[in-house]
Amino acid sequence: MYAEQLYQNAQKAIEKKRYIDAIKMLQKALQMEPNEPDFLHELALAYHESGDSKRAIDTFQKLISLDAYNEFAWNDFGNVYTELMDFEKALRCYEKAFSINPNDTDILYNYGLVFDNLEQYAKALEIYEKLLVKHPHDHEAWNSCGVTNFHLQQYQKALECYKKAIELNPKGFIYLFNMAQVYENLGDHQTALTTYKEALNINPKMFEAWNNCGLILEDLEKYEEALTYYKKAVELNPKDEDTWHNLANVHDLLDQNTQAIDCYTTAISINPNEVDSMTSLSSVFVKIGDYQNAIDWCNKAIAIAPDYAGSHYNKACAYSLLEQKDLFLASLQKAMQLEPECKNWAQGDDDFDAWRNDADFKALIIDNK
Repeated sequence: MYAEQLYQNAQKAIEKKRYIDAIKMLQKALQMEPNEPDFLHELALAYHESGDSKRAIDTFQKLISLDAYNEFAWNDFGNVYTELMDFEKALRCYEKAFSINPNDTDILYNYGLVFDNLEQYAKALEIYEKLLVKHPHDHEAWNSCGVTNFHLQQYQKALECYKKAIELNPKGFIYLFNMAQVYENLGDHQTALTTYKEALNINPKMFEAWNNCGLILEDLEKYEEALTYYKKAVELNPKDEDTWHNLANVHDLLDQNTQAIDCYTTAISINPNEVDSMTSLSSVFVKIGDYQNAIDWCNKAIAIAPDYAGSHYNKACAYSLLEQKDLFLASLQKAMQLEPECKNWAQGDDDFDAWRNDADFKALIIDNK
């Protein structure tokens, strides 16, 4: 009786996220009843929630050795492996759970999700469709079905699934977000923008939606409005280097060079390997005539990603404007080797105007095949 009381108290402790206390109580309970499946299951969950994955796995293994047909244990065991991103082992656990109870909603959902994680989308879709036959009002299942159809590039089917999920749960902002992504892929930027804004009306702290609105507005050349959305995105998530990079791009397009430099530098401070921001930063320095800074940032980018053509190209621009012919031709040639499109860029780039009649330059960009 005392062991059962400890077990009940441990469950209450887990509900309050007092995992260490729960573990101690369950360990005492198991000293009295070492093979009680419920105690072992709860202990495994407590270990998992406390971050001790190894002990969670060991405890689940002991549990299923005693109770091999416990579908809930197999399902929760799969959840541990899913969080560890060991999807193959998770799949084996969910397969076992499914073989024992093919009608349980959680098992079906997790079974489909692991196939999604393994990029076996057709199989995931098959599982989700089985789930929806049994539970047609499960909005999360409709959303998952939409995500899988999206991965399969079945965009109209994805839209139908998301619309059903929203019909069942009008406050499902993530469903609106996912639907907006479909509209983007279909090239319907205006509807995508409207849908992202609907998601933000429900959850204004969703920085990804603010960022994506900025991307669409940037594509539509509505730069001032894009700035507003990017600024909100970095306010909500100041550690996201991609959004800082996007914000810098718009400042650059608006010739707000100081702000662009600050934002690119912030992106690099968050991720010191952010080659795109280094290369874009070098372009701003070329634009304002600070050629040595441009070259320095190109060299930093090249040290990280030697085969990134943009860095070599920008370095060629800087050397060209410094009238260092051999260095600019060598950099341009390297850029063209890495990305043949650089030859077309160079043919129309005014950074090279001083060399239009130079025989070596003409041979490189006109005669070179």
